[in-house]
Amino acid sequence: MRELQTRMGMDEYHAWARFYARYPFDDFHRYQRPAALVAQTIGGGEMDVKLDWLAQRDDHPTPWMSAQFSEADMKTFKAFGVKPPGMGV
Repeated sequence: MRELQTRMGMDEYHAWARFYARYPFDDFHRYQRPAALVAQTIGGGEMDVKLDWLAQRDDHPTPWMSAQFSEADMKTFKAFGVKPPGMGV
């Protein structure tokens, strides 16, 4: 942190904060949202469902997330070391 403070003044920090507020550069804004917009344009449907699928968000569950997974599905998730969508982080 000390190195950052010596390299960047408060004015520059606030300029970056304003820039990020206007033009966020996280995965959601750089990849997931544009992909959902393309899918929306091509196929229609619900935008939130596409974003949930792309981001695997648990805060907006969708019908496919609440579906019961088979034993084979659960073994596959376990083999890959991931939790099934909608089952928490």
